[in-house]
Amino acid sequence: MKKIVSILMFFVLFTCLIPLQNTYGDNNENFNEEIMEILNKENYNEQELFNAIEKELEQRENHFKQIANRFSDMGNHWANVTVGKLVELGILDGYGDGTFRPNNTITRAEFSKVVRTSLKLDL
Repeated sequence: MKKIVSILMFFVLFTCLIPLQNTYGDNNENFNEEIMEILNKENYNEQELFNAIEKELEQRENHFKQIANRFSDMGNHWANVTVGKLVELGILDGYGDGTFRPNNTITRAEFSKVVRTSLKLDL
């Protein structure tokens, strides 16, 4: 069952996060601006490009960790970034008491909701 859930989560992330690349945080209009400036130079330094990409990825990671940390029980859980991405997409939303319960087994109803919302199916 865990393998099936893992495969589904990978599928959801792969299919749903592609449009997310231009929408995160408060810097939507500055997305990849620094990287594009480096690439537009005639001769750019590869280390400079690497550092700019690393900085961009770290900002994304921190943004999604902040979203996941809204839940009182997420802390430094290994799935912080993934949970943050799925919460921002509206696929996951946690429980009414402000917890996410990341180590609980997913129920059939929860699994059905994840599939329905990720595929944007009507009830």
